[in-house]
Amino acid sequence: MLNVHTIYKVSYVCLILVQRDLPIGIMGSLLVCISLYIGVCLVLTGMVPFSLLSEDAPLAEAFSSKGMKFVSILISIGAVAGLTTTLLVGLYVQVIIYIYVFLL
Repeated sequence: MLNVHTIYKVSYVCLILVQRDLPIGIMGSLLVCISLYIGVCLVLTGMVPFSLLSEDAPLAEAFSSKGMKFVSILISIGAVAGLTTTLLVGLYVQVIIYIYVFLL
């Protein structure tokens, strides 16, 4: 049965475990990102020689040079979507910080 005491106990356990779980989560996600980055770099330099990569969009250019234009377009759309999402989240957080600092 779900009651107030059960919710209180669960929230208390989560507060205790956050000191252990948060660093593990941060380090785990950092290791995943590092391994994905290194993997993409290895595949990219295996596809096209380093001297032939463009500075503007090296990943999309590597796929289009191998005849995979559709994949190149998908990569470009994903890059634009990722940048747009990052900018919108940054603006959203700025608004919350400004409201907290100046109005409260």
